[in-house]
Amino acid sequence: MEKTRRKVRPIARKRHNFVYLLLAILFAIATGYILYNFSPSHEFMIANIGIPILPIFFLSFGLLIFSTTTFLFIQKNHGVIITLLISGYLLMRIIGLTHWLFLILTLALFFTIELFILKKK
Repeated sequence: MEKTRRKVRPIARKRHNFVYLLLAILFAIATGYILYNFSPSHEFMIANIGIPILPIFFLSFGLLIFSTTTFLFIQKNHGVIITLLISGYLLMRIIGLTHWLFLILTLALFFTIELFILKKK
């Protein structure tokens, strides 16, 4: 009897997309620049309209967190979940919700969302 040889395929590994690493570096530079050079109450004046710096900072910071976590975990939904978690907690701190219970409730909410997404796959 002759044994048949099965082809053994290597485990498929997802490759890191280095575009997200490049974006993470660029947004880290932009976020650092905004953080060190502008006060939170600063406003840009464009055509007699004051645009506050805080939404620009949160956009840059959110894109930094998203691109970093997407590069590390290779899945975009993990990047979105972690970005929303961190940005949401920072917004709660700015609003004045600084009790430790808010952190635990936020972590529980996003952990539940993560489990829901994993179960759907």
